[in-house]
Amino acid sequence: MVVAAPHLRADAQRNLERILEAARATFAEQGLEASVADIAQRAGVGTATIFRRFPTKPSLVAAIIAGELTTMLTLARTAAESADPGQALGEFMGHAAGTLIENRCLCEASGETLLELPRLRELMSE
Repeated sequence: MVVAAPHLRADAQRNLERILEAARATFAEQGLEASVADIAQRAGVGTATIFRRFPTKPSLVAAIIAGELTTMLTLARTAAESADPGQALGEFMGHAAGTLIENRCLCEASGETLLELPRLRELMSE
């Protein structure tokens, strides 16, 4: 997952990418009960490094969900523009179902207030 954050040093950008990838994988495997310490260990950074970028665990979870929703939105737009809409819809639905099956975080977040955050509401309304 590549995320460009404006004005970050190269090492800070690498840390951000490692944090987000580790968080995505950890939350997918363990769900919302995953600890920031587990994510930090997986990313090879300290918890303070994570909390400098994401002040709370819910803000980190929201960033992961935003990334997943952005991917889904891109796939949906690509499917909508396809010359073969039936095949494109099947591929999109297969990806969406696979993501939900493999990602505990997304399933567990569906009942959380996280989805009420402005950026996530914006993505879901697109």
